[in-house]
Amino acid sequence: MNSRYAQGSSILLALMLAVGLLPAVLGGEGGSETGYLEIWVESDFDNQYGDLYIGDDFIDDYWVEASEEAYLLDTLELYTGDYVITLELENDAISQEEATVETNHTSEVLLVPELENRAPTLHEAWVMPQEGNSETDFTFEVYYRDADNDAPHYVKVRLDNADNHFQMEKDDESDDYVEGVWYRRTLTELEEGEHSYQYIASDGDAMAETEWQEGPEVDNGDDGYGSLEVWVESDWEDQWGWLKLDGELVDEYWIEQGEHAYLLDTLYEIEAGGHSVKLKLENDAWCEREVEIHDGETSEVLLTPEQDDDYGWLKVWSINDFDGQWGWLQLGDEIYDEYEVPHGEDLLEEFELEEGWYWLELELENEAWDGREVYVEAGETTGVELRPEHEEEEHGDPWFRFVELELLDTDEDDHADTARVWFNGDTEHEELEAWVMLRVWQGNHKVGHMFEDLILHGESGEDTYYFDWSPDEAGEYAFDLSIGPEDGDDGGDGGDGGDGGDGGDGGDGGDGGDGDRSGDREATDWWEHEAVGLYPRGGGENHAPELRDGHVSPEAGTPETEFTFSVIYSDADGDAPAYVKLRLDDAKHVMSRDSDGEGGFYEGVRYSVAVDGLAVGNHEYSFLASDGKQAVDSDWRDGPVVGGGGYGVAVSMEPLVRAVAPGDNASFSVTVLNTGGMEDTFDLVAQMVYTNSSVDGWAVSLSEASVTLGAGDFTTVTATVTVPSDAAEKDTLVFAVSAASRGDSTVTGQAVASTIATEDGGSFLPGLSAAMVIATLGGTGVVASFRRHLRD
Repeated sequence: MNSRYAQGSSILLALMLAVGLLPAVLGGEGGSETGYLEIWVESDFDNQYGDLYIGDDFIDDYWVEASEEAYLLDTLELYTGDYVITLELENDAISQEEATVETNHTSEVLLVPELENRAPTLHEAWVMPQEGNSETDFTFEVYYRDADNDAPHYVKVRLDNADNHFQMEKDDESDDYVEGVWYRRTLTELEEGEHSYQYIASDGDAMAETEWQEGPEVDNGDDGYGSLEVWVESDWEDQWGWLKLDGELVDEYWIEQGEHAYLLDTLYEIEAGGHSVKLKLENDAWCEREVEIHDGETSEVLLTPEQDDDYGWLKVWSINDFDGQWGWLQLGDEIYDEYEVPHGEDLLEEFELEEGWYWLELELENEAWDGREVYVEAGETTGVELRPEHEEEEHGDPWFRFVELELLDTDEDDHADTARVWFNGDTEHEELEAWVMLRVWQGNHKVGHMFEDLILHGESGEDTYYFDWSPDEAGEYAFDLSIGPEDGDDGGDGGDGGDGGDGGDGGDGGDGGDGDRSGDREATDWWEHEAVGLYPRGGGENHAPELRDGHVSPEAGTPETEFTFSVIYSDADGDAPAYVKLRLDDAKHVMSRDSDGEGGFYEGVRYSVAVDGLAVGNHEYSFLASDGKQAVDSDWRDGPVVGGGGYGVAVSMEPLVRAVAPGDNASFSVTVLNTGGMEDTFDLVAQMVYTNSSVDGWAVSLSEASVTLGAGDFTTVTATVTVPSDAAEKDTLVFAVSAASRGDSTVTGQAVASTIATEDGGSFLPGLSAAMVIATLGGTGVVASFRRHLRD
């Protein structure tokens, strides 16, 4: 017998059959007749241990060797009957066969363990480039993984629909499919338009597929567009003119006087269809024509500017002292259009109107407005300026004439790294001492504070300053700016930001203790700006983010337990994450920022997410993250273990029977498993429950009187049986080891085993009385599910 234990398997099997309450033992048909069963094994796996079961009862574990031909693992003596034989290897490969044992006959069964196939997975699905034309080579790629290290039966890319698929080829030197292998396919001559793609793969038994993704976009640049030649013939002296297409300014041109038409310009990439083309000169002469643009063709139009005695022109200028924002222009009683109104002066609209009076009104998002009536004279151009303002009670003294946010890229790495906040203060006084404070926010957390004292000079308009602020780490930052008279403290020791006036750098005054907009000072006007993206100064090549110190707490619980998963995200560039996610079994959960970290994203910021309602069983998890440029993931980890809740315990003992010489000690390994959903302490007791010996001196002891275990944890203690030196041949002791929960005294677990005194050793059956006692107590060995739980 190829076993780690010295005892004969026939003793173990006989005892297990007795425990199983077989009719032969308990007086049913068949009496005590026995036969033999040869266990043959053929394994394709590396040498490893395997567990042998009959039914649900564990028999023994064996060293199972890799072999191309079957070999005899063991021969068991069994009572006559039908059996289910199972061999389960350490790598989870399994074989299960039925066998019949006949009286005084040797039967055989062949066990060939096989792994249950695990489906492959596909990762990092992508296509490069994302845009191109029909002559572009588009490379589709995907990362194939298989936990069984199975090479793919196929890897394919589907383009636009499930029926249009292409076989992909391995593009990787590695054959380690557990770690992953790249597969790629390059396609060209794609049809123009927006495409979508999906990857599918199979290991021959199971299939995997990705979600459909958008891309690539194929644009040949001609279809649906044409060009337009604009010709001009002018009777007016040379002067500037403005060309518009569908009301949008194309450019300004020097229009020359001449008797013959000449080509002014050729306009390209005009969408096929009807369009309006208009040329207007400085002297208000104009010409407008309708033209049809044809797909892939060049059309032409002739413009001959003339003056109109019945119409005049109106230019509407906006003068916006606020941030750029949306505004609505009203002509008469109707809203004419909406506009993006920039800060400062801007030509908002030009009208061609019949001579007469018109009401114009401009209102901004911030509810500032201005309106006035204007007369348009035929043949003349009239200009009007609209300067939206709030009602007088909107601010005190001093106030902001304007505030403007400008984003700068000082290190020229194509990332904005500095926020420059321009402001101009005003006052009704000839001269006024005032203060200005800038605060910077990430969410509800203030991360910057700059402060400056200054002197304002009436309405001179020369009081323009700015603050420059740069972050230590990449992220989204919001700003607010407040102003007030110099008649209070500055809201705490925030430091002086220095003089940022006249183009100076105010510096970072640190995080003061201001509780409201200006601490104890009274702000008379303020300005706010929504969050904008900023990066730290420095630039350079992007570094992938890192994930570390990932764990789950607690490590075990019940379906009602809330498990908190956390991980530290860090990035050498200081980049904030585009996302940090938990991958729990087959599901993904978005994680939230749990701590700021002393060094920001450079040193690491912890992210966490709480999950409850997990199914009973063992789970696994990993983490995913991206800085918006590169994605990373962590290794898979085991946990948490989710129990059924409440209290529970299971006990097993190995070996089931031990034969020793009189006067020796017999040792047994007792395994105690906490099957409940919470930590518990178990009291251990050993009892002698049966003996056929007529001598005294038998004793049972335990190495531990109690054990404390977390949910799902187990431990092993030693039970020692003392055999009297004068014990007779085949004297037998049956004993039990029980574990009782202190959390719930009604929860107990028990295992039974026996010791036989013998000088000869060998294989034999215990007496019928001993077997009956063991069977009545309810079992001696470890059931299959318990064994698997312990191994996991």
